[in-house]
Amino acid sequence: MSTNLDPPTIEAVTSPDGDTPPLTEPPPDDAPARPGPGARTRRPAHTTVPARATLDP
Repeated sequence: MSTNLDPPTIEAVTSPDGDTPPLTEPPPDDAPARPGPGARTRRPAHTTVPARATLDP
């Protein structure tokens, strides 16, 4: 039975140039930013609560 006490070995991926590439490629500058899975999205205008009317005459 094997134990998980040893840390996992992580091999670095190197390109032929010897540089380590970034884990995720940054999006191009003209690409729209995509929200993450837990990001809050803005509510559309038709679902916003209207401002309360003042009761002062």
